[in-house]
Amino acid sequence: MTSKSIFQIANSKLKKPYMNKGTLTVKIEDKELRFSIVKQNRKSFKFVLIDEGTLKLFVPFKTTQKDIMHLIDTNKFRIQQAIQNLKNSERLFFENLLNGKLTTFYFGQEIPVRIVNDINTPSLFTEEEILIHERYSTHAKTLVTHWLTKKANEYLPKRTFELSNKTGLKFKKVLVKDTKSRWGSCSSKGTISLNWRLVMAPTQVIDYVIIHELAHTLQMNHSKEFWKIVERYKPDWKTHRSWLRKNGNKLWI
Repeated sequence: MTSKSIFQIANSKLKKPYMNKGTLTVKIEDKELRFSIVKQNRKSFKFVLIDEGTLKLFVPFKTTQKDIMHLIDTNKFRIQQAIQNLKNSERLFFENLLNGKLTTFYFGQEIPVRIVNDINTPSLFTEEEILIHERYSTHAKTLVTHWLTKKANEYLPKRTFELSNKTGLKFKKVLVKDTKSRWGSCSSKGTISLNWRLVMAPTQVIDYVIIHELAHTLQMNHSKEFWKIVERYKPDWKTHRSWLRKNGNKLWI
């Protein structure tokens, strides 16, 4: 299930690249960008920004290195723009934190993230607020992310087992991962992977994603039969899919 993808490339001439074990490093002006090349059974391509210097590039199986370089060259302005947007979001994060305007989401509820100086630990987390000691304000994003991923690892596997028992849809294994482009996935071997950011969504939306992936244990596609399985166990799935499409871009730190 797709979540969010980012396109990016620098607005300048490409220097000579080198390829190493599925990665492509391209020097654009004075900055090196590292592309992790993922070949899949797909018809289109997709760039996903990991950080300011790293991207994943999803391409069809038969894509050549020449094709890849053409994709990078053609999309270089969009890549550069995405990197700049990331920098801007980092700056906005700290501006909002310092101004007392920063919030995040936890099970669909918006909660404040505040800087204080009267706690004895780097951070203090409750389900109503997140407190960061002023001495550790530069590490606020790491601290908030660590807390949310911890809660995701506690909740998501447990809820997957509960819904599996309730629906009778069996799976082999469940993993909580840090993915940029999917809310969840299910392998042909029955391994379900869930994006930790789902812990920021309402519980009914989380249930929809989990049931969506459990349904893939019977149908590894999005056919009519697949959606019938989803609807059997989540009749209001369209409402939750719509919520995720409309609000998914808010579920990010």
